Amino acid sequence: MAISDISLLELATLASKGRIDLHISLESFLREVEARFVVLPISGRACVLALELPPAYPKDPADRIIGATALAEGLPLVTADREIRRSKALHTIWSETSKSQLLAVPRMREKSGQRSNEQLTPDNGCLAR
Repeated sequence: MAISDISLLELATLASKGRIDLHISLESFLREVEARFVVLPISGRACVLALELPPAYPKDPADRIIGATALAEGLPLVTADREIRRSKALHTIWSETSKSQLLAVPRMREKSGQRSNEQLTPDNGCLAR
């Protein structure tokens, strides 16, 4: 399971606005997110794809980078966002159980404490929003 690196900023913004309740420091929370997910960087290809998304796709730059990152990586996007799903611009996944499955994602660390180098593919991974 992966996230776009801009999702870290989105989480930090939500926390600073009180839209998510944290019982640990923001920095500790973000480190925990980084430990549980592969964090994909914004690439030049994703930037180009973000600009090419259809008009029906949300205009929010973060949403466009997240969707474009999924496209660039060839991964489906797990999202509850109805506007993104309705745009049909990329393969999305959502069901009532998606939220609980996202919360139960196991740590993506090996015994050595280093991030796994396993390659994400459309067959073994997805991007979460």
